[in-house]
Amino acid sequence: MARRLWELGIILVLLAAMIIIVGVVIITIALIFQQINSLSLTELLTTIIWPVQLSGWLGWLMYIVWWFFLAGICVIILSGIVGLLKPKRRMPVKTSAELISPPEDLKVVVTIPAYNEEETIADVIEGCKNYASEILVIDDGSTDKTREIAELAGVKIIIHKMNRGLSETIQDGLRAALNAGADIIINIDADGQYLPKEIPKLISPIVNDEADFVLGSRFAGHIEEMPWIKRFGNRLFTRVVRTLTNTEISDGQTGFRAFNRVAALASIDLAGRYTYTQEQIIRLIEEGFRVAEVPIYFAKRKSGSSRLIASPLGYGAKALAVTLRTYRDYHPVLFFGILGGIFIIAGILLGGFVIIEWITTGLVFHESTAVLAAVFVMSGFQFLFFGFLADMFANLKRLTKRNNERS
Repeated sequence: MARRLWELGIILVLLAAMIIIVGVVIITIALIFQQINSLSLTELLTTIIWPVQLSGWLGWLMYIVWWFFLAGICVIILSGIVGLLKPKRRMPVKTSAELISPPEDLKVVVTIPAYNEEETIADVIEGCKNYASEILVIDDGSTDKTREIAELAGVKIIIHKMNRGLSETIQDGLRAALNAGADIIINIDADGQYLPKEIPKLISPIVNDEADFVLGSRFAGHIEEMPWIKRFGNRLFTRVVRTLTNTEISDGQTGFRAFNRVAALASIDLAGRYTYTQEQIIRLIEEGFRVAEVPIYFAKRKSGSSRLIASPLGYGAKALAVTLRTYRDYHPVLFFGILGGIFIIAGILLGGFVIIEWITTGLVFHESTAVLAAVFVMSGFQFLFFGFLADMFANLKRLTKRNNERS
C-alpha cells in the first residue's frame, strides 16, 4: 500500500514537472509574441511556481500543474505515514528443544575469519571439530602466531598477506567453502565469544528446511558482557536494517551465521570492503531468501579487544555508507525520491517566502532566494529522474540474472 502510494505520488510530481517544462516553453513563446508583459528572471520563476500573474488558458494550465504537484507531494507524504504505521512482517525466531545434527550426507564447512587471535583460535577450532566436515581459517594478515596455531590444529588456511578487512575475509571464506562442496556453511568469529557447541542449534532451521540463512541472535539469547558503545551501535544498526528490510530481526550485527549453499552463493561479491553484516542481510532478504534467528550465548571476551573492528566510530560510518548503498541498489526510486522530495520541499518553502513577499508588497526584495528556490526544485526533479533511471537499470539487471539462471 505504502509503496503504491509512493509511486503514485512520484508519477504525479513527474507529470507536473513535464507540464512545467511545457509551461516554460509556452511562456517563452508568449513573451516572444508579447501575449504577456515582459518579465524579469525573478518574475518568470515565480510565475512558473505560482501562476497568479497569468490569466486565460495559460493561467489555467499552470494552475493544473500546481495542483498536480501539490497532489503528488501530499500522496508521497501519505505514503510515508502509511509506511510508518504499517505493521512489519515478523521474522520467526526459531528455537529448538534439541540440538539437531545434520545428516551424514550433508557437508558442513565452518569458516573462521581471524586477525591476531592467537590466544583463542585453538579453542574455537577444537570446539568446531565435533560439528564440521571441514574447517577453514581465513587469516587476514595476522602478525602474531594465529596462522601457526591454526596449522598445528590441522585445518585448511587461507592467507591474506596483508589486512584486507572483514568483508573480503568473509567472502573469501564463503568462496572457499563453496569450492569445497559445502552444503551448509557456518561463520564463527575466532575470539571465542560465540560458542561452537551451539552450532547444531544454528543449523537446525536449515536442516529442517525452515530457512536458508540463520542468524545467531545475542539479544534474543544471553550476553555475558558487551561494552555500552558496542551495544548501542548494535542496537542502532539493527534498527536501521529492520526498518529498511521491513523485517523484525533482533540482532543484525551478529557474526555467528549459517547459510545453505544457495544463500551463500548470493552472499559473495559484496560491495562493502570493511563490513558485511548489514549488506548481507539486506541482500538476502531482498532476494527472497528465508531468514531466521536462534537465540545464542555471547561470552565475555577472554583477552584484549576486538581486532576486526579497531574503531567503533569508523566502523559505524563505513557500515552506514554500505547499508545505504545496498538499500539504494534495491530501492532506487524510493532512495532518490526521498532525496528529491527533500530538495523540492526546501524549494517550496523558500519559494513560498518569496511569493508571500511579492503578494503582500508587489515587489521581490530577495531575488537570490527565489533563484535558490528554483534551483532546489529543479535539483529535486533531477533526483527523481535519477531514481527512475537507476530503477530501469536494476530491472534490466534482474531480468538478465533470471535469464542466466534459466539458461
